[in-house]
Amino acid sequence: MITIGSIEQVVSNFLKTRSVKTDNLVFRLHYQVTCFIFIVASVILVTNQLFGEPIDCYTDKSESMEYGFKKTIDNFCWVTSIFTVKEHLCRKIGVEITYPGIGVFTPTHTPFDIHVTYRVLFFVMFLQGMSFYLPKLIWKSWESHKMKMLSAELENPLLEYETQTSIIRRLTEYLLYGQMNGSIKYAFHLHFCEMMNLVIVGLNIWITDYLFRKEFIGYGINTIAALFSDSSYDPECNDPISSLFPRIAKCEMRSFGPSGSIVNKDIVCVLPLNDFNSCFFKFIWAWFAVLLTTSVFWLMFRVVTFYSRRLRYWLLSRRAGRLPVLTSHNHDGGNCCFKICSRISYADWVILMQLGNNMDPLTYKYFLESICQQIHMKEAEKIPQVREKIYYSPV
Repeated sequence: MITIGSIEQVVSNFLKTRSVKTDNLVFRLHYQVTCFIFIVASVILVTNQLFGEPIDCYTDKSESMEYGFKKTIDNFCWVTSIFTVKEHLCRKIGVEITYPGIGVFTPTHTPFDIHVTYRVLFFVMFLQGMSFYLPKLIWKSWESHKMKMLSAELENPLLEYETQTSIIRRLTEYLLYGQMNGSIKYAFHLHFCEMMNLVIVGLNIWITDYLFRKEFIGYGINTIAALFSDSSYDPECNDPISSLFPRIAKCEMRSFGPSGSIVNKDIVCVLPLNDFNSCFFKFIWAWFAVLLTTSVFWLMFRVVTFYSRRLRYWLLSRRAGRLPVLTSHNHDGGNCCFKICSRISYADWVILMQLGNNMDPLTYKYFLESICQQIHMKEAEKIPQVREKIYYSPV
């Protein structure tokens, strides 16, 4: 008899997906955290531009009070350009100028900055966010669910003993007697994608620095130095991010007067989204610094791990846990991990560590014991080494 409970069980089993860890924390900082930050910021900007009021302009003319003409002014200043006058950025507000960057100027003699980045910023953020997800897509294509197939069902601590023993035996034979090229290719692809993460961080820093007129890279250091060296630090005057995203800016609209002469309408525009843009890129500078530093240290850690078998032994011991691995050869857990690291290559060690992320801890200990037993048997019986160069390679 079919019941509602049985239907729910079938549906839950059908929809159930197993989460397999094929990367590491530093990798996830790129394609999960950084990509999420940029995509959310892009959505916030495009939503406010389409459904909010990204710009609000006014002039001292009486016709600006009319709704239709005010909408025309807002749309005109949004699609053309707004600007700020450089010589009015550092003057006293309320005494010499009304707002930073707002004041009398002569277009042919007075330097001014035209601001157009805010209009396409959401698209730039979206592309930056997707660029951080690119290495994940490549790694997912290369990995091809290999870790999921190798660690099938071994994450279940209640797995039957016969099934567990059979899977561990096949997995041990694959790791010790499998194709050497498979392990090397797996480790190479993983490290290549990790290196891509570092390259993409550097590329995004360079692109952002280009958009910020070559002032983004040194922004944080210069700002901290200015804060501690000058008590009269003015963000509107000294902050390149705030000057690139002005909250208040000028706009000029030209039209013909009654006599046919050109009439310039002096307009002041308020851009509330630039407050978000300014705060966002100040945060992004700090985040890029953390992400770049973390990526560099992680690749350095990979290099040291490649050359140091002792470090690989220590990491495998930590992954195995404090409890000793069960053994029938009077070896404790530490000696077993040392024997394994002494006989397998770096590429096999990478796969072994990845398996530790996807297996039940106790099952993982049995798996390490199985590997240790096979190595012990090979050495005791002096069976010809199938992969001798791998077991006794210096790496």
